[in-house]
Amino acid sequence: MNQLGEMWNSKYANCQRFTAIDCSAATQNDLNKTRLVTEVLFACGTGAFYLVVVALSICGVYFANFARLCTSRGTFFVFVVGALVASTNVFTYSDNMDVKIYFRCSVVLIVGIVYILFGAALFFKLREEGANQQALGGKQPFMGAAVGLVTFPLFALEIVLLALAFSKSAKDSNGEQHIQRVLIAVDKFLFLFQKPVQLAIYLCLRRAIPRAEFRKNAQFYFRIISFFNLIEWLDSQVNVDADLLLSGIHDKSYPGWSDVLIVVYKALIIDYRLLCSLLFLEHSLEIGDNQNQQVEDHVINDNMADRDELNRCCGFFAGAICLLGPLLFGLYFVPDVKIGASVQLSAMIVQVAIVISGLLLIRRNNLEAGEDKASAVKIMVCCFGAVGFLCWIMHAAIAGYWAVTADDRHDIKDRSYATWDSVKFGVRGLSTAFIMYLFTVVNAQAFLQQNPGVKSNHFVVPVIMFGILSTFIETLVDQYVGAVDSAIRCETKEQIVKILLEAGLPMYLGFLIHVFLHFFIIETKLGKIPRCQRRNRRNSDAEYHDALEELYHEM
Repeated sequence: MNQLGEMWNSKYANCQRFTAIDCSAATQNDLNKTRLVTEVLFACGTGAFYLVVVALSICGVYFANFARLCTSRGTFFVFVVGALVASTNVFTYSDNMDVKIYFRCSVVLIVGIVYILFGAALFFKLREEGANQQALGGKQPFMGAAVGLVTFPLFALEIVLLALAFSKSAKDSNGEQHIQRVLIAVDKFLFLFQKPVQLAIYLCLRRAIPRAEFRKNAQFYFRIISFFNLIEWLDSQVNVDADLLLSGIHDKSYPGWSDVLIVVYKALIIDYRLLCSLLFLEHSLEIGDNQNQQVEDHVINDNMADRDELNRCCGFFAGAICLLGPLLFGLYFVPDVKIGASVQLSAMIVQVAIVISGLLLIRRNNLEAGEDKASAVKIMVCCFGAVGFLCWIMHAAIAGYWAVTADDRHDIKDRSYATWDSVKFGVRGLSTAFIMYLFTVVNAQAFLQQNPGVKSNHFVVPVIMFGILSTFIETLVDQYVGAVDSAIRCETKEQIVKILLEAGLPMYLGFLIHVFLHFFIIETKLGKIPRCQRRNRRNSDAEYHDALEELYHEM
């Protein structure tokens, strides 16, 4: 193992002994060879699985039997075996950088770029005007924007990582290390390039329908891409720290900024991969339904009414005030600024504003459409939020205990700061539970159609949206500047609790990103008021809904 590999392996390889078998006769060379064989075996097995499913998909174009085999129950067994082999491979090649880089470069090139382009061009076509078959994005019309808004900042961060990797490869004088650095840069370039390719293909396919003769192939195509993203999500969970170390981001002169970039990158990459996996899987299931669905009706847009515009401006103003919370909270840690620990009250006020606005939204709107069915994406996001909720409640309990016993401790220098932190963490945990419920019951797709005339929405939705953004910034400040949060992570020694703390923050940030995008989509749609609303302003709600329904049918 070369010097770079030894540095990486010594930091992230954790050789555990699970049995009491005496291996004293085996030399270190024997152990290394056995481990290398295991790593290569599972890497080759995973590569063989990808080649088999891709070949099966291609053969399905020319042979009907292969096409039927693609959607048979037997493929479920194939994917289960592939998942076991690929998951094991992720954990085994984490100890060998060479195997990892060669494998990942091959898979992302063949499956993540070439196959995704090939399948999209062959299995799908754009929906023709007047066709009554619903496009793939019809059931989730706003998820394209959500994926795009997650992909773009992730793409920007990976450009930074790629630039750092290239700069380090140029500085290395050792020939072997230079080659390895070049391979690392190629690996990061391929993964960087794969993301806009996948985004572009996904946005195009949302406006397309499967070709009639290739419906089974299209369904299998989505399963393969979903599986690929799922394994990459697992890889991001296991190897993201090692990947960041190899990029050299830890070597920068501003460790505070690098830490913020690292945690944002972790949140984005974890959220991005699992989101793509679930979306492609849902599209595969939608294709399995052979019933044609009518094209979703759209609302004719016009300018907003003056009163609605005023409410919207007030909502944006109140939401902008919420952004002052993390700014005031951050000033507490500036040495030249003298401010009390009670400034953390501003962060709690933001949480209270979110809860009050959410309660108004629930009380004044018909949210039955959101309660009926929860998509896989919503379930995933709520799971992220549940982990964050548990973390903040645990933070609140520990900080509260420290505040009570501050006189007997040497690590708590400011009792008031620990007290305010405990209350703040508790409020944040409770608001997280409420935000999870609000996210579940509010359906971004049906919200405008179910509640077209509710004036208060133009105010409360921007407040919720900016409140979520403020919470996101507050969490970053807390994590990398807050003394209590750092002390909790430092003094916690139980392995399972440390894992919870390390995984909780990226998942919670991913949860906030999704909820922000959810209400951002609702806000953009609220700015588009049906033209018939102006014509029927003085009519009753029943007359207005009748006019709106008639307008939909005319379209």
